[in-house]
Amino acid sequence: MDDSKKISIRINGEDTELGQEGKDEKQQAFQVASEEQASAVEDWIKEKEKAEEENKYYKTSKRNRPSFSKVKSALRRQRKEVRLTAGMKRMFLASISAVLVGVFLGLLMIRIFAGGDGQQMVGEDQGVVIPADSEDQASEAIKQAYSFPAVNLLVVQAGVFSTKDKAENWQQDMDEQGIETYIWPRDEQYYLLAGVASSENQASNIVDEIQNQGFDAFVKEWSVQGGEKQVEKKEGDWVAAGMDHWSMLVEEANEMDESVMGEMTTWIESRPSEVTESTSFLIANMEKLLNAAQAGGQEEIQQHLLHVWHSYEQFMQ
Repeated sequence: MDDSKKISIRINGEDTELGQEGKDEKQQAFQVASEEQASAVEDWIKEKEKAEEENKYYKTSKRNRPSFSKVKSALRRQRKEVRLTAGMKRMFLASISAVLVGVFLGLLMIRIFAGGDGQQMVGEDQGVVIPADSEDQASEAIKQAYSFPAVNLLVVQAGVFSTKDKAENWQQDMDEQGIETYIWPRDEQYYLLAGVASSENQASNIVDEIQNQGFDAFVKEWSVQGGEKQVEKKEGDWVAAGMDHWSMLVEEANEMDESVMGEMTTWIESRPSEVTESTSFLIANMEKLLNAAQAGGQEEIQQHLLHVWHSYEQFMQ
């Protein structure tokens, strides 16, 4: 090739004539420029793709974001729930307060209305005022150790049995013959008693009547132990006086004295307004005895005398 020939090329928008001697250098520069241009194009493409990717993410995020109206509605519901919860708390506190106030006023009214009967004088000898908040507490406060006497007399025994059924069967046989008896359980045995007497002569008369009916009977001593018992003094005095009247009735069993029965009636009418359960049981049997004494049936009187005596033993236990 002729060295004088020139080659014209365009680099960066300008025509350049190259001689053969600069052909290699220009060609190398052209290659470098081409690579730079390709790199620039590649960078531009990457920037465009990145921009498109960001634009796509923005659109997607925008679709997923709640609208302002939705956010406002959610906030409104939340505020409503908070208001409802606070209102319920206020209602609950108001209800609790009303209940507590009602209970307090109820207790106060009960105490006011009970105030008229809330205190009572207990016995002239006591000289103290006992609150009536509790009947049991009042009863315990006025009880004291009271000494009761033992009662020792004679009884007419018609039999003794190991079971109540056997005693009742024998009792029925005697009753069919007109002989009334009383079953007194003691020491896991059942004694069949036909009468009580203050003397041997009185007891022997009862034995003779039983033997005339074909049954065996004999006289024996019978005792109910005395001792101390925690009772109100007024009640203790009344029970002790009643047993004195009972002893007089035993002595007068054959011929009841009108004065003795009158004293017995007065004693029953003077009973305390409040007594223990065991004393109430004793009172009931005393009233039955008085009715029998007024009717005049000797055998019935004997059974009620034994019943009262047994009630006294139960009172002492």
